[in-house]
Amino acid sequence: MSAAHLTSSGKGLVPTVPIVSPYAGYVVPGEGAAASPMPAPSGMASGVGMGDAAGMGEGPAPAAPADLSAPAASLLREGDYVERGRPLLRINDLRHVWGILAVEARYVARVRTGQRVLLRSEQAPGQVLEGRVAYVEPAYGPNQKLLQLRVYLPNPDGQLKINSLLTGTLEAQAPAGLQLPAASVYDLGRRRLVWVYRGPTAGGHRLFEARAVSTGPLGGPMVAIRGGLAPGEKVARNAGYLVDSESFIDLQP
Repeated sequence: MSAAHLTSSGKGLVPTVPIVSPYAGYVVPGEGAAASPMPAPSGMASGVGMGDAAGMGEGPAPAAPADLSAPAASLLREGDYVERGRPLLRINDLRHVWGILAVEARYVARVRTGQRVLLRSEQAPGQVLEGRVAYVEPAYGPNQKLLQLRVYLPNPDGQLKINSLLTGTLEAQAPAGLQLPAASVYDLGRRRLVWVYRGPTAGGHRLFEARAVSTGPLGGPMVAIRGGLAPGEKVARNAGYLVDSESFIDLQP
């Protein structure tokens, strides 16, 4: 209550007294008596590889997520009685927000908390935002194989809006072992091949042979080679260039 209310002589009083909040911001709906950190949003936009679509959340950065499904009886309504110390409203000034990233299941093993994330917002297409993975959800979203990550971001000027779209790139360590550009690996469905250089022909041309290899997940700019190729062997830069749609490929074991 303001000082004017406290020093009032009592004349001309009205049945209602305004209560002034020391905080400015937005009242969060549906959380009248909640006194826990904000929950993670349940809706997700699907991502592609390590560059993902994301949604914006709101609120300060909690140490761990919490479920705040407040029952209807806990919502503040006109005429309710309140007790001392009971939170009446939850206010958020949006000075800190979070982004929710969706990562495909094949990249889950390469995701860690603390990883650097570069983000772009539809609100500021030319600006690159930097953050860190603060929390990795312990389960996949319903009916989808996308892992949800949370990144906390400062938002002092309010430029980032709730439910706006983000695209992000996670910086993950490259897997150990051999790697080839994705164009050097030809996908036959159940098998994958590379064209290994065997040496020059009598006519001075370069001779290649097709060889089956085992790989890590496809879809990124580089592919991990887990077997079938030795260090130092040379392969064709573009495997598809050496394949004719009418050709029969004789794979070497």
